[in-house]
Amino acid sequence: MTMDIAGRVAQKIQQENIKPIPKTYFVARSILVWATIVVTVTLTGTVCGVMVYLLRGHDWGLRIISGDSLFHDVVTNLPYLWFLVAVLFLSLAVYGSRALKRGYSVRPSVYICLYGTIALLIGVAIAESGSGTIIEHEIAEFMPGYGSVVNRPENDWDRPEMGLIAGELRSSENGGVVLVDYKGHMWTFADVNAVWKCGSIRKVGNRVKFIGMMQPSGQFDVQSVLPWDVKLSGSGDCIRSRFMVPCGK
Repeated sequence: MTMDIAGRVAQKIQQENIKPIPKTYFVARSILVWATIVVTVTLTGTVCGVMVYLLRGHDWGLRIISGDSLFHDVVTNLPYLWFLVAVLFLSLAVYGSRALKRGYSVRPSVYICLYGTIALLIGVAIAESGSGTIIEHEIAEFMPGYGSVVNRPENDWDRPEMGLIAGELRSSENGGVVLVDYKGHMWTFADVNAVWKCGSIRKVGNRVKFIGMMQPSGQFDVQSVLPWDVKLSGSGDCIRSRFMVPCGK
C-alpha cells in the first residue's frame, strides 16, 4: 500500500514536472519578512515620536482660561489619527512575524508587547531629538486638511476671540510688532505695552504667544507675551496673576 502511494506520487511529480523550491527562495523570503518587520517597527516608533511631540506640545494649562474640563481637554487633544497609523504598522509587524519559521508558535500578544516597547523607545528618542516636531510640521504642510483632523499645538493658540494668538515675529520697531500666525494671517500691533515674560526675546524670527483681549472694534490688546515653548501651568488664579496682567501694570 505504501509502495503504491509512493509510486503514484513519483508518477505525478514526473508527469507535472514538479521541481523542488530552491533554498535561496526561503532565504530571500526570510530576509524580506525581517526587513518588513524592521521597517514597520521603525515606522511605528516614528509615529510614536510624533504623538509624544503632540502630547507634550499641547498647552494643558489653557483649559483654565478656556473653561474646558480636564476630560474634554484630554478627549479633544488625543492624537487619534496617529494612534490608528501606529496600530496599522504594528499589526503589519506582528503579521510578518507570524510568517517566520516557527513564528506561528508565538502568541501575538508577545509580539505586540515586544514591538510596542521597541517602538516606544524609538519614539521617545525621536521626540527628544526634535525630529518628531520636524516630521509633524512637514506632514502638516503637505497634507491638506491635516489640521482639521489632528489638534495641533498651534491650534490651541489660534483663538483670538479668547485672547490667544501665536506665531512668528516678522517686525519689531518703534514699540510695535508684526506677527504672522500659523494660518498665515498678519497681525500688526502699533504699541505693545506688554510684559515679555520667561526670558522671551523681542527679536524678528522668534515664535511667541500673545495673551490679551479682542476688542469689539477688532483690535487685539496684548497683555502678555511668552516664548512658544513656555506652557501655562498651575491654578487659574496663578495663571491670571502671572500672565493676564493689565496693560501698563
